[in-house]
Amino acid sequence: MADAIRLQIDSLAYGGRGVSRSGGKVCFVQGALPGEEALVRITKETSKYSEGVAVEIIKSSPDRIAPVCQYFGSCGGCQLQHLSYDKELHYKKDQVKQLFRRIAGIELGEELCDITASESEYAYRLSVTLHKGEKGYGYYRAGSHDIVEIEKCPVAVPAIGEDIAGNTDGDDRDEVTLKADHNGRVWSSCRMGDRFFLDRYRGKDIYFSPKAFSQCNRYVAEKIAETLEEWISPVAEGAAFFDIYCGSGFFSFTVGGDFAIRIGIDESRIS
Repeated sequence: MADAIRLQIDSLAYGGRGVSRSGGKVCFVQGALPGEEALVRITKETSKYSEGVAVEIIKSSPDRIAPVCQYFGSCGGCQLQHLSYDKELHYKKDQVKQLFRRIAGIELGEELCDITASESEYAYRLSVTLHKGEKGYGYYRAGSHDIVEIEKCPVAVPAIGEDIAGNTDGDDRDEVTLKADHNGRVWSSCRMGDRFFLDRYRGKDIYFSPKAFSQCNRYVAEKIAETLEEWISPVAEGAAFFDIYCGSGFFSFTVGGDFAIRIGIDESRIS
C-alpha cells in the first residue's frame, strides 16, 4: 500500500489513539493499540506531530477484542470498544498519572491514583444527546459534524439504548437529549411535559432536567459522591461547599456533611 507506512504502536493517548513515532515526530494513530504493528495512512502533518489512521493491523494486540456496537469505527461516540475493559482502565489510570507529572510536576502514588471500574461495561449511560440526520437521529461521526444515524446504542441504559428511534419519534428538532431515571422512565428535552423530573441518588430525591448536565453513570456518580464525602466531611462543619459547574447540583445534594452553606454555580439556566 503505497500511501501507508508501517509503524509500531508504543502507548495510548487520551481519546483512544495509539502513539508511535514517524520521521522524528509523535504520530497519533486512530484504530491502533499499544503493542501492535500497523499500516498507517497519514492524514495530518504539523511541525511537531502527525496524525494517521490504521488501515491494516499487521500484528494484533492480545488486548484487542471485537467491538459490541455495529456503529463503532464510524460513530464518534466511543473510542475504545476494541480494547478489553481491564486494559482500558489500566491505560486511563496511566494517563492521569502522566497528566499530573507533566502539568503539575506531581508524582501520584498508587494510593492516590486508584481507579473505580464501572458496575457495567455497557448499558450504563443515563443520558445521550442525539442529532438529526436525513432520516433519523444519531451521533456525530468522529472528527466531523456528519451524522451517523443509529437505531440503538449499547452503552445507553436499555430504556434508551434499545430503541433510539422509538424515543425520538415525532421530534423534529436538530438535537434531542434523552435521560433515564432510577425507574427506567425516559425523559426527553423535546417534550413539554418532561421539563423537570424527579430522580433518586443515595436515598435522596433530586430534581433534574433533560436540558441540564447530569452524571451519565449512576454507579460511578454515587461512588464519586461517597469518596468526596469521606475526604471532606471531617472539615465540613461550618464550612462552605462550592459546587462549580454544578449542572443540576448533583454533588451539592448527595455529598453529606454539616456545611454552613452550599452554593452551586453554572453558566446555563434552564428556561
